[in-house]
This record gives sequence, structure tokens and C-alpha cells, in this order.
Amino acid sequence: MTSKEDSTAVAAARSLPRVRDLRTFWRRALAVIAPIPGLALALEIGGAPGSPGDAPDQRLSAFAAHLGQADFSLWMGVIAILTAVPAVIAAGWATRRAAPRLTVAGGMLTLIGFSLALDVADTSSILYVAARDGLNRQATAQLTQLVGEHPAAIAALVGFLVAQAAGLLVLGIALWRTRLAPRWAAAVLAVSGVAHVLAPGSIGSGLAWAATGVGFAGASVALWRMGDEDFDRPPVGADQPAQAQASGVGRFDARSVWRVLLALTAPMTAVVIAVLRLALPYNTLDDARTVFEQSLAHQTFDTVALWAGLLLALTAVCGPLAVVWVSRRRTPILASIGAFLAVPGFIALAGQGSAQNVITLLAAQGKTDPGIAYTVADAVQSLPQSGALVGVFVFGHLIGTVLLGMALWRSHTVPAWIAWALAVSQPIHLLSAMTGNHPLDLLGWGLTALGFAAAGLALLRMRNDEFDLPPTADQRP
Repeated sequence: MTSKEDSTAVAAARSLPRVRDLRTFWRRALAVIAPIPGLALALEIGGAPGSPGDAPDQRLSAFAAHLGQADFSLWMGVIAILTAVPAVIAAGWATRRAAPRLTVAGGMLTLIGFSLALDVADTSSILYVAARDGLNRQATAQLTQLVGEHPAAIAALVGFLVAQAAGLLVLGIALWRTRLAPRWAAAVLAVSGVAHVLAPGSIGSGLAWAATGVGFAGASVALWRMGDEDFDRPPVGADQPAQAQASGVGRFDARSVWRVLLALTAPMTAVVIAVLRLALPYNTLDDARTVFEQSLAHQTFDTVALWAGLLLALTAVCGPLAVVWVSRRRTPILASIGAFLAVPGFIALAGQGSAQNVITLLAAQGKTDPGIAYTVADAVQSLPQSGALVGVFVFGHLIGTVLLGMALWRSHTVPAWIAWALAVSQPIHLLSAMTGNHPLDLLGWGLTALGFAAAGLALLRMRNDEFDLPPTADQRP
């Protein structure tokens, strides 16, 4: 950068209000989050009645004998859903500078695996409501088996198991190289993914997930030990230029991979939802029976929505993260609050799984009795665990998106009208949901997609040295 450009950048920065440095907060928050999903899954799987490999009828008997234990297991699943993807981000953030290439490979695979887990068809909730409500034993056991054998459920499950096994292995090696984490924790993380596949029974699977939690705790140690100057770029304030000096990184720069992937995937979820909401065969406020009957009459929509769920799971947080990334240095408070609301909100959308769509399709195709299908689907939807996810989604994505739009506006990273379009997009969606106006819903989610895409474009235009810190000196090609 020339002295003239440097002076211009400093002058531009001084026109902005002084902002708070929240890097310590974010570093410690990620450190706290990192081990939670592994430990929650250990309690969910290890504490669930019966064994995951048992036949549905056997599991149903176990659930009936231990309803309280099963209920606790479902709550642990909710915690794991909301924290799994942030935990991978935390681990990747801890390793990205010391082992950038390994973090790209391991972090990407683990993100894919944990994201696909959000769309896995959960049969535990079916067994729980069947045991709690005394539903027909044979019919619900058969329904549980059919749900688990559906191609979409198998695709999500297999993709999750393979991607997370490979990803955690590589991510564990990356953590080993940071020298900030205990090496034994890195080794435990590396082997835990394969253990998820090979460990026998619920106790073995629970111990394998506990090992993942311990491994991620190693990433927590690394995050806690590092200084803010090694964690992220400082905020842009009265004395901090917006443009960073070139770092001298060689031909391959892992930051380019993360920046471009985040930019390209940012609008995907909003685009898919906009199209699905326009074609929705019922209204949001319709009663459960009407929703079920309309779904039975529109198999094509349910089939498309079922398979689109895989894409939604993979890209759910990309839009909010793109906005947070381009605005975090200029409006850290707004970006932080928006992130804490919107990221869990969009995760909760994908985390409701595919079981409901699968159950409806099975009934529409005559593979299960529509009466038992409706009873089970309605009971699962009425569970407090399902209600918690819906509540996190509704409140988180609605208020969070408004705040992210304001953060974009305050950061001056996109045209003001696009920032305000993002801010008002989800209130428009809420109005459309309350009135049943599907074209208005297309507008609302379309504006969300526009805002996310604009943030993605800002990322594409951004230099790597503005996007993130460079690799440590001994890791530069």
C-alpha cells in the first residue's frame, strides 16, 4: 500500500465511530461452546434406553420402560443440534493459522458431516411418543423402520458418518500442530470420528462422542491460551485503518478458499426457502390436520422439500456468517448480537430433521396407515423439544436477521438500500405467514437472499488480509 493510499485509509477509518474490541469475548465464547455437542451427544446416545442397533420393537420396549430417561435423551439432542456446527467453527478457528491446509480439509469435511446430521431422520422421537401415548406397537415399530430405511434418511446418515470420521481425523492432526492444545486431546479427537462408526452399543457410542467432546476441549484450551492478536483482525476504529498490509502469503492461501466458499454459499438457503414457501400447498397458520392432508395431496412438493433439506442443512449458517464476517470489524456489537440470534435460528430450521416429510410421504405412498402417520407426526411436532427448536428458529432468524441488516448498514460494506432490504425481509416473511400471502413470502425471503448475496459479493471483493489473519510465519508456502 502506498503512503497516499495508507493516508486515505486512515482518514476513512477516522470518519467511523470508535468501536469496542470484542475479540476476547468471541474467543472465550467459542472456547466454551466447542466441547458441548460432543458431551451432549454422549449423554443423548449413551443415556438413551436400549441400543441404537436394536430392532424398533426392542427399542420401543426400552423406551416404554424408561420414559424419563428417553425424555432427557431428546433434550440432549436439542443441545447437540444447536451447538454442533459452532463447535466445528471453534475448532477450525483454533487450528487455521498453524495448519491452514489441514484445517481446510478437516474443517470442511467435519462441517459437512455435522451439517448433514441436522437433516437425519430422528426415529427416537417417534419411539418416545409411541411409548408415552401407548400407540399401536406393531404399526409404530414398522413406521420407525420405514423412516430409517428411506433413501433420504440413509443419504444423510451415511454422509454424516463418513464425512465426520474423515474430518475429525484430519482436524485432530491440525490441532496437534497448533502446539497450544494438549497433544493427547488432539489424538483423542483424531480417533473419535472413526470410533463413532465402529463403537458397539449405546455405551460404546456414548464414550466415542465423549472423546469428541474431550478433543474439542483441546481446541478450547488453544483458543483460551492464544492472544486476541492471534485470534482475529482488530476492529476498525478511529486509529485502525480498514486496509491491512499485505502478508506475503504464497500462491496457496487457505483464506481464499474459506472466503470464496462462504461467498458462494451465502444466499443458497434463502433462495431455496423462497421457492419452497411460494409453492407451499398450505398456510403456516393452518391446523395440523389440514397441513397433513394437503401434504398427502402434494407428494411432489414433499419430495422436493425432503431432498432440498440436505442442501438447507449444508448451507443453513452461510448467509448469516457472511454478513457477520463483513460487518464484525466495524459494528462488532450489532454483528455479535445478530450472530448469537441468527446462527442458532437458521441451525434450528435445518435441525428439525426430515422425519416429518418422510412420514407424510410414506402415508401418501400407501406404505403406512395415514391414521397412525398423522397421529405420530402430530405428537412429535407437539413435543416440547420440537417446540424449543421452532421457538429458537422463529425468534432467532427473525430478530437476528433484522440486526444483521442493521449491522450491514452501519458497516457501509454494501449499498444502504440492500442492508435495509435485509433488515425488513423477515418482518415481511412474518406478515406473509400470518396472512397466507405466498407471493409476499417470496418477496421476503428473496430480500433475505439479496442481502446475503450482497454480503457474499463483499467477501469476494475483500482482500485476504482484510478477511482474516495470515498463517503463522512457518506455515506460509
